[in-house]
Amino acid sequence: MVSMDMVMQGGALCVLLLGVLVLPRAPYPRAELLSLVGLSAAGGLITGRLLWWVVANQRRPSGVDVHVLWSFSEGGIGSVGVLVGAMCSALCVMALLDMRKRKEIADFLAPLGMFALGMARLGCMFHGCDFGVELEPQSYLTSFTWLSHLGGRYFPGSAPAWSWFSLTGGLLPDSGTPWLWPFAFVLGVGNVLISIVFFVLFYRRTLPVGWVALGVGCVYSAWRLVLEGWRHDAAGALVSGVNVNQALMACALVVWCGVGVFWPVMARRKKADV
Repeated sequence: MVSMDMVMQGGALCVLLLGVLVLPRAPYPRAELLSLVGLSAAGGLITGRLLWWVVANQRRPSGVDVHVLWSFSEGGIGSVGVLVGAMCSALCVMALLDMRKRKEIADFLAPLGMFALGMARLGCMFHGCDFGVELEPQSYLTSFTWLSHLGGRYFPGSAPAWSWFSLTGGLLPDSGTPWLWPFAFVLGVGNVLISIVFFVLFYRRTLPVGWVALGVGCVYSAWRLVLEGWRHDAAGALVSGVNVNQALMACALVVWCGVGVFWPVMARRKKADV
């Protein structure tokens, strides 16, 4: 079985490779952007490890396990730490630049981050976390037998999906889970495809400065908002029965749309002042 860690580490290498490939079309010298990518990667790795170390030790009955700091067996909260650390590291650098330069760098980093998110979601699929709701037995998806081995039914015995259905008595006679909507698979592949589309837009310079990053934010928020309806309640954060991820994506979509309105208004004001 391919592990979550193998996919995430392979995805990291792909992200770096894509970064190198698109750098010649980036608005900054290659060395500067490589430094920025490296700083973001380092900040993300350190924050992700520390956050997972804290969470893992909270689960221990006693003592502190230092080994967690360098082992690569982690859950989704570690990925959140990586994302937050990478964003904060990049923002610290971007805070020193003017608005246009910030937009140019954001246009470069946003598709790269989307690709990384897609690869991480594929890791979730193989790990058996973030699993989807149950499918109808006669659904057309159940005819794709390859899906059953890509996180559709046969998860590792320690996987969250398998553990949940084992605990609730929902395992089938062959020790597989019921057929589940391939939430993590579709989200992962979709994120990768979205990143490729925006990489092409960035490479061809077909959008005004800043609009590649804005487009990534809007499309991802809307896409995730819809797809979160596939997530199993046991695999997501719920507050008063409401999927927290959907609420966050709805708020993010409002913010991105507001930025999309704000930028043209500010541009018109600057022209009027001149």
